[in-house]
Amino acid sequence: MANRVSSWRSGVQTLVLLALIGRPLLAQAQCGKSGQCTTAEHTVTFQNNCAYPIWIANAGNAFGGAVMGGKACTSPTDCCVTLADGTQDCAGVNCVNGTCTQVNCTSSSNCPNSSSGLVSCNVPQGVTCTSDNNCATYGCTKNSDCPPGASCGGSGTCINMCQSGKCACGPGAACPSVGTVCDLTPNTQFGFCAGGACQYNGLVPENGPGTSTSPQWQLAAACSTNAQCASGQTCKSGQCTCAANSDCAALGGACSNGVCVGQSATLCMPQGWGGRIWGRTGCSTVNGGFQCQTGECGQSAAGVLQCTNLAQGVAQTATGITLFEGTWDSNQTDFWDISLVNGYNIPMQVGACGASGKASCTFAGEPVSAAAVGCTSDLNASCPALLSIGGQCNCVSNSDCPSGQTCGANNLCSGTGSCTAVCIDPGDYCKSFGLFANNPVIAAPSCLQCNSAVSSLNATTYADYYNCVGPLATLSCNNAAYVCFSDNDCPYSGQTCQSNVCTPVNSLNGMAKCVGGQCNSGVNQVAQYSCQTVQGTQLCLPNAPTSANQSGCCGPYNSGWLTAMQAANGTSASGTCQPGSTAYTAAFKTACPTAYSYQFDDPSSSYQCSDSNSEVNYLVTFCASAAPAAPKPKKGL
Repeated sequence: MANRVSSWRSGVQTLVLLALIGRPLLAQAQCGKSGQCTTAEHTVTFQNNCAYPIWIANAGNAFGGAVMGGKACTSPTDCCVTLADGTQDCAGVNCVNGTCTQVNCTSSSNCPNSSSGLVSCNVPQGVTCTSDNNCATYGCTKNSDCPPGASCGGSGTCINMCQSGKCACGPGAACPSVGTVCDLTPNTQFGFCAGGACQYNGLVPENGPGTSTSPQWQLAAACSTNAQCASGQTCKSGQCTCAANSDCAALGGACSNGVCVGQSATLCMPQGWGGRIWGRTGCSTVNGGFQCQTGECGQSAAGVLQCTNLAQGVAQTATGITLFEGTWDSNQTDFWDISLVNGYNIPMQVGACGASGKASCTFAGEPVSAAAVGCTSDLNASCPALLSIGGQCNCVSNSDCPSGQTCGANNLCSGTGSCTAVCIDPGDYCKSFGLFANNPVIAAPSCLQCNSAVSSLNATTYADYYNCVGPLATLSCNNAAYVCFSDNDCPYSGQTCQSNVCTPVNSLNGMAKCVGGQCNSGVNQVAQYSCQTVQGTQLCLPNAPTSANQSGCCGPYNSGWLTAMQAANGTSASGTCQPGSTAYTAAFKTACPTAYSYQFDDPSSSYQCSDSNSEVNYLVTFCASAAPAAPKPKKGL
């Protein structure tokens, strides 16, 4: 999330174009501004190359800010707000064209509808509190999603938001001093005031082909054989021919100019929005609930089409999914990544572009090309045995199913357990996991040893290491010198993994080297670090676990963490647990080299993009036909 972005080490590995088996040669949507979005919005274009339909899903993660634009003014002083403690808040406010911008909310009446769909906001500052309940709620998957001083709690929301009687401000590393523009779906009830911040609904896709009023949640399947098309129709360049909409029903598309369309869609992302976007598979409406085999928002009949709709009391997300997540327009910069921290269900790639075709993007402080990052192959085909969740195979016709099975209305074959539906991360598996057809949840394999202590040194369990919780929650192994378990984890050209440290150290990583035998005081959790000699250079590295109160860091410089990761990559043969020789994250990195493979995988998975002339736009491709281009840092070591 915030300050997390996806990237790939350049120069050490060579990318090859990888044509995935059976992938249709479909004309590709392009990254760029759509006429459906305003100039103040990011255009997010979706492209489905999978041979089965995908349903778009998103959930707002960093709500932040307060609504502006609903109050008339003649001067900036008209826009000051009296906060709950009686003080006047005029920080960052302005009067633009007779309307207030950057005004904090004190009641739900400050959160009006907007015909434009956009409202400006700033992060509330100085809101008094006695507990976290008085402050805005921020969803999170890791600590960097939360404001400074707060951390990500076990419930998926930021804790320690109330600090010294004041609510923490701002997602990410710094509190912006000026307003951004926040999410608001046009002409909808969009939220309520909590802790000085308006809570927002999720984003709704624009209308799709064959419809005039309905948002296009579904991406039609692409075809690769004639057998996937309706009777009498053929597959041409990834699209079935058609004579009527009924010929495209199984694909999830509509008939236009003789071919089934609907493989691409548009989502207009307002400035300042933060959250997660993913794809759902095997979806249909059952007993009033929108159920999906993977990516479902909610469980069973409680599943919903729109995952976040606060006006209806809906705020759902999912697990076991490939995620595109980020915080946009934080100090004029987008922070984003592809993440497998909550598991994997579909191959995904994301590319960024600007007004001139290229966005200005950086990785680990160096300029890079962000043409596409993400998955080069299907992780479900190489998922570690203990993490593989069996389900029904995806399909659009009987020809897609194993022998003797048929393709159902939910685009799933009739037989269960025939395909890997999800490659789940061990942390979520230990918490609980279930596909909609398998509720109650699927029990984690005993060989994951979820509740067992990793060593006799302390009580830290395998699940603690999988989830980076407890004392591990704020202690990344990468706070100073970057650490690794393979060369793929090292961010800079020319670096290799030596003794679990990326060497040689890049000059841009100012926290890595010790000076006068001391770590830089700016290192987060510096008391847990010390100067250690690696290849003749004193580097600031995390201390090893030493007592019941010190579990070490979360990452590959901790032997306990590595033991847990290898257990998750193991097998269970004849009832005997055999750990893998490598961490399970190695399989995740091989399939998706530019994605987060574990919670603190920042050095090899972190992107920031901006464009001084326009908002950065994005192209999200499911089942891309070729490997993504690697970032190309311009600076050497």
